Amino acid sequence: SAVKAKDFSDLERMSRAFLASYGVQFLTVAQTNGNVVFKLTVPTIPGENVLSEKIGADALEGRPAATIDNGAEGFSIRAASPVLDNRKIIGAVLLGYVLDDDFARDFKKISNLETSIFVDGRVVGSSFLKKGDTLNAPAIEKEVFAGELFVGSARFFNEDVFGSFTPLRNNENQVVGILSITTTPGELVSDAQA
Repeated sequence: SAVKAKDFSDLERMSRAFLASYGVQFLTVAQTNGNVVFKLTVPTIPGENVLSEKIGADALEGRPAATIDNGAEGFSIRAASPVLDNRKIIGAVLLGYVLDDDFARDFKKISNLETSIFVDGRVVGSSFLKKGDTLNAPAIEKEVFAGELFVGSARFFNEDVFGSFTPLRNNENQVVGILSITTTPGELVSDAQA
């Protein structure tokens, strides 16, 4: 296999085809010791090792895994799987999709709803807010970080909105972020009349 042979041109060709087919944004290939040997779309960090991520360690132990968390690529939906050769683990592949402004804008195009992702109370991606803006909505944060979905009316960035604030959980079931999907009452009425 290209992983076993460390055939980087073949790895790149296969990786680009995979990204194009499945719409993921990044792909990382690691050896059995966790050392990263190949990355597509994001620069390799010297000494980078996938064992620093639980999903990387799981994959190298033969268990596919997925999570939402921070990685070298940013806050993202991430998945990992072992790479096998004759049923023997020869490495791992990690791939995913970054939850950033592009993600939020794409989601808004589909839903026509404002979309934002918050980590540690700050915007990491949004269709209308600036990166780094602070959520500052204690009632929403308290409910969501307790693991509950918040749906309803709220004061959000000095505007009355109706929306959903969903906890984003990692593979250890910890709330690591918030996905907000909102609209204003005026937009809601306008959309209903259209």
